[in-house]
Amino acid sequence: MAHPLLERQLRRLGIEEGTPPSPDAWAKLLDRIGKAYKESDEGRYTLERSMQLSSKEMRELYERLRASQADLAAEHGRLQAIFASLADGVCVFDTEQRCQLLNPAAERLLAVSDAAARGRALGDIVKGIDIDLRGVATSVRVDDARLERRDGRSFPASLVVAPIWRDDVVQGTVVVIRDITAHQQLELELRQAQKLESVGRLAAGVAHEINTPIQFVSDSVTFVRDAFSDLRVLVGKYRASNRSILDGRPSEESAREAELAEETADLEYALTHVPAALERSLEGLDRVATIVASMKEFAHPDQRQMSAVDLNQAIRSTLTVARNEYKYVADVETDLRELPVVTCHAGEINQAILNIVVNASHAIGDVVGKGGRKGRIRVATRRDGDFAVISISDTGGGIPDPIRDKIFEPFFTTKEVGKGTGQGLAIARSVVVDKHGGELTFKTEAGRGTTFFVRIPIAGVRAVIRA
Repeated sequence: MAHPLLERQLRRLGIEEGTPPSPDAWAKLLDRIGKAYKESDEGRYTLERSMQLSSKEMRELYERLRASQADLAAEHGRLQAIFASLADGVCVFDTEQRCQLLNPAAERLLAVSDAAARGRALGDIVKGIDIDLRGVATSVRVDDARLERRDGRSFPASLVVAPIWRDDVVQGTVVVIRDITAHQQLELELRQAQKLESVGRLAAGVAHEINTPIQFVSDSVTFVRDAFSDLRVLVGKYRASNRSILDGRPSEESAREAELAEETADLEYALTHVPAALERSLEGLDRVATIVASMKEFAHPDQRQMSAVDLNQAIRSTLTVARNEYKYVADVETDLRELPVVTCHAGEINQAILNIVVNASHAIGDVVGKGGRKGRIRVATRRDGDFAVISISDTGGGIPDPIRDKIFEPFFTTKEVGKGTGQGLAIARSVVVDKHGGELTFKTEAGRGTTFFVRIPIAGVRAVIRA
């Protein structure tokens, strides 16, 4: 029995089963069969060609995939090498604050292996990072942390704590730790060198400041010595006269000699001026003691950690040390209002204030010249919320507009050679902004003068960062 499809095709050609086909029908059948073979050959060719092309494309795709995998492996290896060679310690934590990865530098800094740290909380690996990693949505920087390792040893460090974002979702946190032991030591030496440089620059002025009270102490003591010599002669005459009376033989001659000695000694003048001379001597010695104490306070090296400081007293000491820098060109006014103790490095703040005051005196000197007129420097303090604010105003010529954005740049100066190094305001900004987390700004008006504003966090820089 023929296939149903074949039967249908035969019927279309007029051929019935069991009936021989006519020559015309037979020719049509052969033609149809030929066309079918041809179409089959064409289809097979097309299929084979398609398979050949697909195989080629697949081989090419496979080669590209292998190349991509090799590139990814090379990139992964390169990133691993970079990660391993970083000098800073890198710690990666998941959203549950569990450690996922430490680089070799972190292993060395924290004295713990990557394998031992994995799965542990931050506080179990190192102490001293007072930041909740789960609450970190933006980068947080801490410049003066002190970290304690699991073996009990501690070291100063700067930290950067940043979230790891993926598809707008925080997937974890990375903590970058830098050991700043050597950096702090270098900064300490540099700060001390800057202090000594300032002390050296001010030494002649301080010597003059000490010499003035010493001079009137010397004059007063000389006056008291001479007066005492005359008084000693006078007392001798009084004693001789007194003995003659006690012996029952009053001597008119002794009395006249005593009277003459009194006139020679100018007793009334001595009684009036000797106490005043002694008072002046005490005042002079007190002035010298104040200058010496101020110098000692100014030049004393800072402790490694910030400490509670009477900011107003620090300003008074700095103004005392710098007096010879400004006394010929400016009078100083102070309005030091009550402040709580401020957590800071006193020596560094003294240095910053000194630099600004010296700049102010130079600015006034450029205006008043040598004409004998004096300008005014006004130093005031006040509290503004969590900050202590120091304002230092001068009546100089103001800061020209073209250089206002350059005054805090290191080595920038408009002063003549030998008068300025261009470091004063750069150092002041580094101390206030970088070291203490404060602000150093200014307001100036051409021909009227300049006011610098120093804002220092009362509780210290760490409190500002945590906030």
